[in-house]
Amino acid sequence: MLLRCELAEALRKWMARERLTQAQAAKRLGVVQPRISEIACNKVDKLSLDYLVGLCAKAGLTVAVKLTA
Repeated sequence: MLLRCELAEALRKWMARERLTQAQAAKRLGVVQPRISEIACNKVDKLSLDYLVGLCAKAGLTVAVKLTA
């Protein structure tokens, strides 16, 4: 769940940096506006990690995973 929250936060920061409305962000990412609303409200429990990584890629954000033992 933590990774999903971090990816959603990165998308929210991207939207703020680009000064995008939810509708504009949805159009750029090729999704519906209610999906962006879920991200904006941090309701990521319904969204998969793969889905969020894909949205970050569409936004031009770099995603890296670091594993520690």
